[in-house]
Amino acid sequence: MWAWIKNMFSSFGSFLKEVFTSVTTKILEELKDFALITVEDLQDADLSNAEKRKEAFKKIKEEAKVRGLEVKDSLINLLIEMVLQKIKNRG
Repeated sequence: MWAWIKNMFSSFGSFLKEVFTSVTTKILEELKDFALITVEDLQDADLSNAEKRKEAFKKIKEEAKVRGLEVKDSLINLLIEMVLQKIKNRG
């Protein structure tokens, strides 16, 4: 009986992980182009890097709301980091 319960919770945990990964991927996919354009537009702005990051964060958060997406701050920060790495790797 304990094995059955353990297996059930393990399966449920795997299901939740899959759902979380799927939702996170969908959000990143939906906002990545907007985030890239936003960060690129701010590159030449007369702002410090911290101010550019803050402005990009604000714009991406607003766009997510417009699209009906509820996005955690950590996911927006991750998206900004991913975009910055993409820009750096372009050369």
